[in-house]
Amino acid sequence: MGGPGSSIGGAGKLKVRGLAEGAEAILRDDPPDQDPTDGYSVNPPTATFQWSWEPGLADGVIISDLTKNPDLEFKFDLLENVDEVRIITGDIKDPRVTSLDPVASIRLRGVERNPRLKPEFSVSELHRLGQNITFDASNSTAPEGRIIQYEWDFDGDGHFAYISHKSVVEHTFVKSGNHEIALRITDDRGNKAVKRKEIVTVESPLEAERKLSARKVRPGETINCVIKITARTEVAGIGIDDSVPDGWRVIPEAHDEGIFKLSTSQWVLPDKLEAGETRQINFRIRTPSQKEFDSGSPDRKGELSGKISSASPEFVGQIEGDSSITVSPELEPLEALSHLDVGEGKLDFGLPSRISDRQLKRVINSWQTGRSIPGIDEKEITFEFVKKALLYYQKGLDSNIRLSKVEQSKPEVLRRVKPNLPGKLLFVHSESPLANEGERIIEFGVEVIIKPRNRTLMGVGLEEKIPDGWEIVPTKSDNLAYKDSTDQWVITRPIFPGEEFSVPYNVRIPIEESSGCFTVSGVFSESWSGGAKVIKGESSLNLTRTLPIHLVISRWGSEAGELDLTTDNYISEPQARKAIQLWVLDEPVPYTEGEKLNFEEIFAYQLERKPVVES
Repeated sequence: MGGPGSSIGGAGKLKVRGLAEGAEAILRDDPPDQDPTDGYSVNPPTATFQWSWEPGLADGVIISDLTKNPDLEFKFDLLENVDEVRIITGDIKDPRVTSLDPVASIRLRGVERNPRLKPEFSVSELHRLGQNITFDASNSTAPEGRIIQYEWDFDGDGHFAYISHKSVVEHTFVKSGNHEIALRITDDRGNKAVKRKEIVTVESPLEAERKLSARKVRPGETINCVIKITARTEVAGIGIDDSVPDGWRVIPEAHDEGIFKLSTSQWVLPDKLEAGETRQINFRIRTPSQKEFDSGSPDRKGELSGKISSASPEFVGQIEGDSSITVSPELEPLEALSHLDVGEGKLDFGLPSRISDRQLKRVINSWQTGRSIPGIDEKEITFEFVKKALLYYQKGLDSNIRLSKVEQSKPEVLRRVKPNLPGKLLFVHSESPLANEGERIIEFGVEVIIKPRNRTLMGVGLEEKIPDGWEIVPTKSDNLAYKDSTDQWVITRPIFPGEEFSVPYNVRIPIEESSGCFTVSGVFSESWSGGAKVIKGESSLNLTRTLPIHLVISRWGSEAGELDLTTDNYISEPQARKAIQLWVLDEPVPYTEGEKLNFEEIFAYQLERKPVVES
């Protein structure tokens, strides 16, 4: 740059090599939209800068995130009105200035002149409430001086209330939970620096939770029980004492992590646990038989009670989690389904209480075929039960949980009928393109579209009602299951807000069906809300054995010489020529029961390109 009174400006292009990954230009003299002659490109390890400045002014850039010991190469590729290059380094109050040749490459190496204070302290992350905790800051460093003060903020309020000249302090917390600890150190030059860490204090050094594979079981059956033990601090000498009602039996696993004493239903863990470590005790519980219950001695509702204890530190606490087991010959159908061994065809109460993929497929198949399922009182599987099973499967809930109903979501459910002719007109004739001559049937398409509004739909079903003698042909899909005897569908996955879920199907009707207006109706239902609503949209269908002349001409397939229902509502030139032929020969139009065409009307549609559905 020139002096303040300089009469000329200048320009320069500088290349820098050796930048560390992450280096970037954090300050530019002009925004890009104010000085288009300037260019900045920083792509570590290289950067390129191009400037042009006015008389008396200057250009520049500040680069951040250099390494502590940078080793950089500078090279000017273009200089205009530049007589000298100076490198300024060191203390900003007393810099060192070095003049260099502008055309030479410049190598600049640096060392950290003012290393920062480095506060550090050690403490374990997890502690027991009431424990005296040691905080050690002796690894903190002050490279150009000495630390004269350690300040601590133990309650996270931003105030460093505990001040000491020693690096090691102790503190006891009176509340459990997460605590942010801050250390601030000060050196003999007055420099300060802060370090923060988070620790957790818990009320109990140990936690134990019991999980049962079933909460309701038949007499004489066996369920699985798991007790999960979690250490919150370092713990040794751990014991489990879990009792069952009289007449019930505990069966330990042969390769468990604890040592079991049968006469007292107690376990000890031989290993010490570190903070955060877990162990698991697995065993089975056999309930009394029906004969034993008939004698009147055992209780039909069993309450499990247990304690977890440790020797170091001394502690006794309750086992949380599942505790009640009801024994009954009668089971809720959903609970029986969740304990069905599909392969063996019998109930196994050692299975988890959540409905599996195989169990869901079995209940859907039983509903479709009218077969029963073991344990569900040999009753026929109902539409409502399948939707409820789907709901629990889709939500991943245990079958013993009683799920409260939610507010009805009021989805939009619409039906579309697709007979391929305007006015919902269906041509019922042996020569109709929709006809299957071998089976003497007409087939057309229907689609039901479901659009959720404000929430996901789960446990969804549809039920359609068609006239007697008609037949629904469902479209195969992994997400749909259909029962032909009742014309019902269940949707095997949730339907999410924002999507349109389609249930397509075809309907077959006899060719001999009489003409007239017929109606399709149906109901949408959801197990989660328990709500049901009538399917709206298109429901009427007009059956006819004859067609209007203009529809025949607009649907005439010129190449095949027969009706083609895939064409549109416009009369093409080939179709118009067919009309001319019929008019010249004075022949009736096919499928109209002998009607002859109106020449002017047909050609008005063709020449004016009007759809035949308009008058």
